[in-house]
Amino acid sequence: MDDTLRVVCPTPGSEKSFLKIHKVSALSYNECLLETQKTLVVTCDGSSSSQKPTIIGVRRYSPLPSTESLLFEPGETYYWISTSSGSKQGINNAQ
Repeated sequence: MDDTLRVVCPTPGSEKSFLKIHKVSALSYNECLLETQKTLVVTCDGSSSSQKPTIIGVRRYSPLPSTESLLFEPGETYYWISTSSGSKQGINNAQ
């Protein structure tokens, strides 16, 4: 807890530079598919904003209660997947 994750998107022009990372259930993780109960964590779409590292705070409570943020409970397991193909056309693949 009280740590950070730093996600760096692939360099634009690299072979697999388009992807979305979602927080999902254990079932979605095991089946490698997106369900309706998912949370978008990171988008790497080649835009200038996706070239800045995404910093994700690992904390139990949001420092700003009015904002949406990823919250984590001690002892819980969290699953993140990307079902994107890596291409611009495949960034929104669901499985």
